[in-house]
Amino acid sequence: MIDIRIKKILDGAQGKITLDFDGQIPLGKTTTLFGPSGAGKTSFLKILAGLIKADQGFIKIKDEIWLDTDNRINLPPQQRSIGFVFQDYALFPNMTVRQNLEFAVGNNPQENLIQELIETTDLNAFSNKKPHQLSGGQQQRVALARAIARQPKLLLLDEPLSAIDQKMRIKLQGYLLKVQERFNPTTILVSH
Repeated sequence: MIDIRIKKILDGAQGKITLDFDGQIPLGKTTTLFGPSGAGKTSFLKILAGLIKADQGFIKIKDEIWLDTDNRINLPPQQRSIGFVFQDYALFPNMTVRQNLEFAVGNNPQENLIQELIETTDLNAFSNKKPHQLSGGQQQRVALARAIARQPKLLLLDEPLSAIDQKMRIKLQGYLLKVQERFNPTTILVSH
């Protein structure tokens, strides 16, 4: 289980809101968070990733503590095993599709995995293109493939299929199920 207890005061459209979560998320499963815009869903993911600091909090995955504000523990993002698909994709503009995926795997080159991800996301024809040469849906597919390439313990998906047409959405939903079976990440999916 992932034990999460976090509080964070956020600036919402209507003023200050309190993001308050106290619960557990099962390991190796997909959990969906949904709600209206401005409810704090993206901020919740960013706290899990270590990109935003909680005002108070505790995050423990198995026996590894990522956050414990009482004991001044706050692992930086690079020390957390996460894959994150942001709403704005956050691709490296100076890198091709393939290079974005290669960067994600780091010093552990896995050409078979990279090629599988390129084929599964229908990016073969675009593997040598840079993000500015891709449509929004193509960029979103690259971001999803890059997050999966890291083979993370925690896969954070912030509306990962919103800019993709229905046919590709169904295909990628199927691949996400395969990823769940093959790599067994704990996945948190945000949707409206």
